[in-house]
Amino acid sequence: MIPQRLEVEGFLAYRNRVLLDFSALQYAVIVGENGAGKSSLLDAILYALYGKARDAEKMDDLINDKSEIASVTYEFKVGDDVYKVVRERERNGDSRIYFYKYDPNFRMFKPTGHRGVRSNEEAVIKVVGLNYEAFTSSALLIQGKSDKFLSARPSERKNVLSEILGLNIYENIRAKATEHLKQIKNELSPINNELSGLQDIDDEFIKKMQVSLEGKNNDLKDTRESLEQIKQNLKHLEDKERVESELKENTLKLESCNLILNSREEIIRDYNLYQDSVKIYPHLLIVNNLKEDVKKLEANLAGEIISQELFVKNIVPCQQKLVALEADFQKQDVELKIMRDNYSQIDGTIKKLNQDELKLKQRLSSLKGKDICPLCGTELTTESKGHLQSELSEINLDLSRLSMERDGLVKKLTIKENNFKTVFAEFNEVKKEYTSYELKIQALEKSIKNIKSDIEEKNTSINKEQEFLVVEKSKGNRAIDLTLAEIESKIRQKEITNLYQEVLVAEKQKQDLQVRIEKLTVFHQELIQLVILLDNHSFEAKVLKSWLTDKQNQLNNLEKEKEILVRKLAVSEESLKNKMKLTARKKELDQKENIYSFISKAFSSENIQTMVVKKALYDIEHHSSDLLKKLSNDRLSLDFKATGSLDKLDISVKDSYSQKIRKYELLSGGEKFRTDVSIALGIGRYVSSISNRVIECIFIDEGFGSLDRVGRESLIEVVRSLKNEIKMILIITHLEDIAEAFPVKIKVKKEINNEVSVSLVV
Repeated sequence: MIPQRLEVEGFLAYRNRVLLDFSALQYAVIVGENGAGKSSLLDAILYALYGKARDAEKMDDLINDKSEIASVTYEFKVGDDVYKVVRERERNGDSRIYFYKYDPNFRMFKPTGHRGVRSNEEAVIKVVGLNYEAFTSSALLIQGKSDKFLSARPSERKNVLSEILGLNIYENIRAKATEHLKQIKNELSPINNELSGLQDIDDEFIKKMQVSLEGKNNDLKDTRESLEQIKQNLKHLEDKERVESELKENTLKLESCNLILNSREEIIRDYNLYQDSVKIYPHLLIVNNLKEDVKKLEANLAGEIISQELFVKNIVPCQQKLVALEADFQKQDVELKIMRDNYSQIDGTIKKLNQDELKLKQRLSSLKGKDICPLCGTELTTESKGHLQSELSEINLDLSRLSMERDGLVKKLTIKENNFKTVFAEFNEVKKEYTSYELKIQALEKSIKNIKSDIEEKNTSINKEQEFLVVEKSKGNRAIDLTLAEIESKIRQKEITNLYQEVLVAEKQKQDLQVRIEKLTVFHQELIQLVILLDNHSFEAKVLKSWLTDKQNQLNNLEKEKEILVRKLAVSEESLKNKMKLTARKKELDQKENIYSFISKAFSSENIQTMVVKKALYDIEHHSSDLLKKLSNDRLSLDFKATGSLDKLDISVKDSYSQKIRKYELLSGGEKFRTDVSIALGIGRYVSSISNRVIECIFIDEGFGSLDRVGRESLIEVVRSLKNEIKMILIITHLEDIAEAFPVKIKVKKEINNEVSVSLVV
């Protein structure tokens, strides 16, 4: 990643908009007094890429005290592609991020298509190839101290490196596996408890219950057969009561039929009158309604005729006024035309006189001091000149007179035009009123015509309906003589129809009922004889009734026992199904428990993570040692010493001149700085190789603060020697001798009003 452009506004020390262009730089020093805002520029880059800053406890701390929103726009290059990140944060907590890629064909930045803060941040990290920890440990040497990896204690360096390398993914896998394992055990516990209570439920247990149920069914069958036999023996007693009841019921029905048939003729007569009423009622109702409609239409017609006469009366004076105004309008138009012609004639004469006056003035002007006429060449006399002067005076008099006449005519013309407009406006108003009367009269004529047509149509319908009623009367329809209210009353009496239907039914049932009564009477006599015989055996009847009660109780008890057994069988069958389901689920969970136990153990920090860190340490040591040799002229190299599980990681430096090995913590300032740069770039090379990215730019923030002058000079040479390794180096310092060692300076200055200014000096 190579910085191209940085724009900051409302961020930390930068209240007003500041723009930095890095596109033409290879080395640059950001210089300024302590607290001026130099490091804030690096914080702005970190915030744009990762949404974080180094020392911000709360994200709102990044917003300038006098601003409500912080905004950072950062453009950078990766390979041949150029990207832009825009990140904003409001004081109320709202944050936004936008990610763009430059399209050379359209010469503009286009959105990468990601939506939401998380999606855009993941896209940025993927393009840069370094997460926040890896970036700050490889591409950024932080103010006055080594990076997080080097400053950590030997016992902590494994965890720091895991964090830098993003190995928390393995910890996440282990944590998720452990969580799944916990969930599985929580689910297995009640399953095991439930299965322990279902041990006795099996196919054999179900079969025994089914055999018991079959025995109950056989007992129920025998009991029902005995009960039915007892009921048959007692049936004769019940038949006597049933026959007597049926005989009584049929006798009552026959009496009801006779009552209905006695009123047969009266019911039929009323029914026929009802039928006649139903037949003519719609036609009488239509005639009545049509007559009411005709009355209403005639009333409307009278009102419309009165309105028409009123409008006709009003239109006559309006028409007379319209004729008078039209004559006045034509007269005014003629007079106005004459006045306009006079004005045009006078105006034309004035224009001609003005031209003549101009020509005379030009002639007189050309004659001043001359005695010879310029036109004819003859000698000019005083009389000739006076004649020209006199002619000019006459023209001026005519012009004055005509101008006054024209001005007077303009005034008259204005008055006349105003009068013309007034007459024209009044004429239009009267014409509108006249047209309105005409339209209303036409509408009334149309309405009157329609009303007359409706009246004629309804009268025709009335005649047709009355013709039908005359025909019905000739046929002997007795309802014709009734009033409409009486007919409606007849129609509402639905019981007439019901009585007529009952007459028809009674006529059909009477003969059948008489036959049934005769048969029941004979059967009734037979039953009476049978009852007399049974009464002689009253003891046997009592015994039968006692048996009937006992068998009925026995049957009820058996049915209850069967019902209980059926419920138990259903519960047992459901329990067996549940047992099979739980057994299958337990087997599945046992398999998952084994798998997640293996994953949890395999992805623990003692296994896969340790293997990955060991491999990373080997590669980082190799990359870092190569760089340290180049920066120390092959004098210094690195040596990483770690225990088997990486509980402790010591960093030492080999000195080829003295053949000594020294711990990192005991190095001099210059040696430590070279080591910091080498290890940071070594980590960066390893991390970027994983994501196919190259560390192309490093930032050094006050990295020279602990060195003396000689050490600083030697380290300046180290930085310069990195030009073959790094395409861009940005150095932040407050030391002038460091700033003077580099050709390009970015000066950061805090003004008297606490505003920060940034300027580029080459």
